[in-house]
Amino acid sequence: MNQNKKDVTGQKAGSVGCMSVILLIIIIGVVSSLIPKGDKGAVKLEPIQAPEYDIIRVEDLSLGKFIRMNYLISVNDSYSVEDLKTIAKSIVESEKSKQPTSTVSVVIFSNNDDPSTGVNSIGDIEWGPYGEWAKAMDVEPGDYSKHEYTYNFRKEYLNKEK
Repeated sequence: MNQNKKDVTGQKAGSVGCMSVILLIIIIGVVSSLIPKGDKGAVKLEPIQAPEYDIIRVEDLSLGKFIRMNYLISVNDSYSVEDLKTIAKSIVESEKSKQPTSTVSVVIFSNNDDPSTGVNSIGDIEWGPYGEWAKAMDVEPGDYSKHEYTYNFRKEYLNKEK
């Protein structure tokens, strides 16, 4: 039997199959290099673009493994409620990127307030299990499935927007 059988193009029959396998391997290599590598399919989110604000103080009020952060910030009192929500979300996302966090509170002062009095003219925003700071220990740190925002704005500030 003749083992050097040629196809109609004059090439050995086995060489076409070998070239196909090599081409397939090259294609797989190129395609796999284009797929982003990361943490088990984790999606990287772009940082939230928030309006400017000043951090007056950050308080770590954690209890053991339950990370509880309290931010006191100062903002321009012309910001809308949506601006303030965006700022709070930016702070929360930043905190979550650092460590598994249980709850974050953002106390919002106007840049016209005196923070040393402890009285703010705008309000506060809490992010935690069921939207409550007090429930920080009801959920394991890093499990955000029950986390919500609670918005507490002073009536005077809300009326100013109208």
